[in-house]
Amino acid sequence: MFVWLAYLAGIIYAFCRGMNMQKSIVFVFDIGKWVGAIALLLVLGCWAERTPIASPVKPAEETKRRPLFPILRGEMDDEAGSASSGKIMLGDIHPPDGSALQIDFPIERDMRNIRSRVDGQGMCVTTSAEMAADWAGLTDLKGFRDWCSREPGGCGPKKFDDQLRRFCKQKGIAVPNYLFYLGKSPEFLELVLRTGRMPAISYAGRDGVQYSSTIAHMTDLTHYARGLAGVYDNNYDPRKRIWLPEEKFLDRWIDGGNGWAIVWLDPPPPPRLKK
Repeated sequence: MFVWLAYLAGIIYAFCRGMNMQKSIVFVFDIGKWVGAIALLLVLGCWAERTPIASPVKPAEETKRRPLFPILRGEMDDEAGSASSGKIMLGDIHPPDGSALQIDFPIERDMRNIRSRVDGQGMCVTTSAEMAADWAGLTDLKGFRDWCSREPGGCGPKKFDDQLRRFCKQKGIAVPNYLFYLGKSPEFLELVLRTGRMPAISYAGRDGVQYSSTIAHMTDLTHYARGLAGVYDNNYDPRKRIWLPEEKFLDRWIDGGNGWAIVWLDPPPPPRLKK
């Protein structure tokens, strides 16, 4: 539009000055070019002022995308929380704080809890005790849990003593050296783990990752150091451990009374060589 107005003004000016046809055309085109160039610069300037400048977004400021599906509690360590920061979590066999695992029980020798053939009650005490005996190299005790399952389930210290004595007598073997601990001392469990032994321990559940309420249960303890405990449960996935901060672990071991631990005193296996 500006160019056409410039052309019209140029023609009128040339006519008033009495220019011939050739000079008039050259003059008009010169004016049109200058006016067109100025108009183009003005348009580009206005467009640039109204266009926002996009600045690059730093990675730290990017909005975190929400997962398409909700992550189940305990399925991923970074989402389930960290036991070392005060939360109970379900993780793999390795401590979530990055420390070295104390008891690396072979998965191929895992034992799952079963029911008594007599009354259907669980055999978690003898299951945990036989796994701990296996770790201690007490091969003569293989089959102890299944032997006990021919009697009513459920077990306490007195019943365990009696069943172990009768099992060893029937097999013609000596009763292995072992001890019961009934108390509240975390130092006792720390000492057991430091000597390379795997204790069978009472565990009251209510952890929110495998048990929502209190249970009467026996498990194995595979790690207890730097304020972090790893519980090896014979009811669930053997590739998982319940990781608890010390205070929460002790609360579930003691359960308002005394914690119970079964410890075989035979020497544990030597540490595995790192590849």
